[in-house]
Amino acid sequence: MLSIALCDDEAVIRRLLEQQIRSILEQNRISSTLTAYSNGKDLLEDLSRQSFHLFFLDIAMPRVSGFDLAETIRQSSPQSAIIFVTAREDLMHQSFDYQPFHFICKGDANQPFPDLERVLQKLLRRFQQDTLLTISDGQTGSRSVAIRDILYLQSEGHYLQYVLAGSAPPLLERGVLRRRQEELEQYDFIRIHKQYLVNLAHIRYFDPACRTVTLSNGVQLPVSRKEKDQAKAKFMQFQRR
Repeated sequence: MLSIALCDDEAVIRRLLEQQIRSILEQNRISSTLTAYSNGKDLLEDLSRQSFHLFFLDIAMPRVSGFDLAETIRQSSPQSAIIFVTAREDLMHQSFDYQPFHFICKGDANQPFPDLERVLQKLLRRFQQDTLLTISDGQTGSRSVAIRDILYLQSEGHYLQYVLAGSAPPLLERGVLRRRQEELEQYDFIRIHKQYLVNLAHIRYFDPACRTVTLSNGVQLPVSRKEKDQAKAKFMQFQRR
């Protein structure tokens, strides 16, 4: 469940932005809660009682500005994403101090938020990669791993080996690759071979001639003839996002 706070002192802007955010999330089948605030003071009060994954903040507001809010958010909830909504491009450079995820410029009446869908889609992909996957080997118990840290899965007999980013040792789980594929496709994992399921976020190069992919850790994996065309199409689509 994605929890969102939206703060803008202009009622029309606030209503339009809320409608568009809800529409994009519904199209992507993302469960969410969205709380809209007309001033920064009310949002500050709620921050002491609840947390949010995502904030849409107008920068130029009376009394409590978007920058004031962002400073408090960074202290209390450093992992939350902040998206500034503004009509003033001169304030964008100053906003870097608060580590925003992105900016959305206010447009005109025909297209009030031209960048909203692109920015929100980018953020949703990041949240997906932060999702935890529970892996159990039946011996040492279960372990939760962030999907972003999984480079690929390799099928070895009745077991699946999870190869992780960095220096973390591989994890072994009894299971069937096809079943994990059904679960992980929504998180941009693709089948490249009967033995391999790969995280698209970690593919750095796809060589259709040699039928290999090169991953972020430098490892090369084979691509089967059967999976080549579909895997290449999904990789190209992912690169265009």
